[in-house]
Amino acid sequence: MYKRQKKAFEEDSYQIAVNNFSDAVDQFPDKEEAVEWLMDAEEKLEEQNSAKEAEEEKQKKYNNALTAGDNLKNQNNFESALEKYEEAQIYIDNAEIKGRIESAKRSIANSVELEEFNSVMAEAQTEFDNQNYDRAEELANKAKDLQKSENSPQELITKINAKKKAIESEERLAEYNELMSKAQSSFDSDNLDDAKSYAEEAREKEPTK
Repeated sequence: MYKRQKKAFEEDSYQIAVNNFSDAVDQFPDKEEAVEWLMDAEEKLEEQNSAKEAEEEKQKKYNNALTAGDNLKNQNNFESALEKYEEAQIYIDNAEIKGRIESAKRSIANSVELEEFNSVMAEAQTEFDNQNYDRAEELANKAKDLQKSENSPQELITKINAKKKAIESEERLAEYNELMSKAQSSFDSDNLDDAKSYAEEAREKEPTK
């Protein structure tokens, strides 16, 4: 008896079970077994509905936190986005939210590195403008290590090397001119040995070499 009703109960189809046992009670009001089964089915249905409502509420809170996190991430507010993703994880812990959390953490790390990169490059440019080329090159190399995909550090290094080369050429030319002047002065004074020595030394400093 009540095979169909009990089958629905055993399959967790409590709404169907309630309906079926309600019909059975109406047909056999004096059957206590039917009444007991109906009460059990109603209790189980209430538990099932409460659990469903709780899951729906969790899903709603999860979706709200996830959407808020995505919006914050799109605004490059990665730390606040991470907080929202971690809030979403409280409600539902799945592969989706774990991926969002890892992505936010990477974005935070990249943001910190980019901030440091910009600071180092600004300092390097200042040193370059102040003609402190060795310090500027040191900082540009540091920036290059921080953001290997950026071209600006190497561009600054190229400018630094050009400036250093120009300074070296100017210094070499000044030494050459000074030595040649001494050689000429010695020659005019008939100090031929000194003139020869200065001239040979000047030849080593000749700018074309």
